[in-house]
Amino acid sequence: MDVVEEHAVVPVRDASCSLRLLVPEPRDRPGPAVVLAPGFGGTADRLVEIARGFARAGLVAAALDYRGFGGSGGTPRQVVDVAAEQDDLRAALEHVRARGDVDGGRVSLGGVSLGGALAISVAAADGAVERVVAEVPFNGFPRRVAGRSRADTARLVAAIADDVVRGLVGARPRTIPLIGRPGRAAVVATPEAQRHLRRVAATSPAWTYQVAARGLFSMMRYRPADDAARLGAPLLVCVADQDTKAPPEAARELARRAPRGRNRSYPSSHFDFYADPALRDRLLADEVAFLLEGHDGP
Repeated sequence: MDVVEEHAVVPVRDASCSLRLLVPEPRDRPGPAVVLAPGFGGTADRLVEIARGFARAGLVAAALDYRGFGGSGGTPRQVVDVAAEQDDLRAALEHVRARGDVDGGRVSLGGVSLGGALAISVAAADGAVERVVAEVPFNGFPRRVAGRSRADTARLVAAIADDVVRGLVGARPRTIPLIGRPGRAAVVATPEAQRHLRRVAATSPAWTYQVAARGLFSMMRYRPADDAARLGAPLLVCVADQDTKAPPEAARELARRAPRGRNRSYPSSHFDFYADPALRDRLLADEVAFLLEGHDGP
């Protein structure tokens, strides 16, 4: 099946969100779709390859840039806000539902890391999302983060507090690296993350490795498991067995809390799904089978 890439701009309050759509052709009648949400500080270009795989299977696949990130509008830039990003995902969902080549009753949500949690929350509130796929989903911060010393934690907490105050007074955000070296205030500082940084820099031109520190404060108050308990749609949680960022048991809790939840495990770390082509193909096959479950085809 041929795949055509399209771009769309979706209004959200005083900003706009960019969507990259991978569309299967030919399509003789409205069919299923999936809207994909990036992780913390992530951009749509990280999701294009798996979106292309969904499109080859017959789904319209839309990858979102949250406001203030990638190709989207909005200021300040690089500020993660859980509530605002749920609004962005909701707007993208409505945009895709309104397409003439999409069956509005067969639109699913998917996401990676924080995006997986946001997909659960938006679907729980919406009530009409067909299915949800959450890859290595965020479900609260682990008590202890691998590779982070107490001094590193103190530096990070100080940066968060400083940036929260900046946000309250309307000052320019204090940014920190999404991925940094040990000893610096960074969201993640491990050798595995450093390898991931090199891959992302080479393949994702829209991605910026700095993010406003206040975004971590937004995530500290976020409880996606509470939304999973209210989720009416079937949920597939894809768990990385060696994950230290979204620990396997925390991710599986989301599937346990969801009335129609299930999980599938993979021998990988948090960043492996898009680095290992064989693993990505296995993940994609499982997700396509789940999204099309109960239907004869697209």
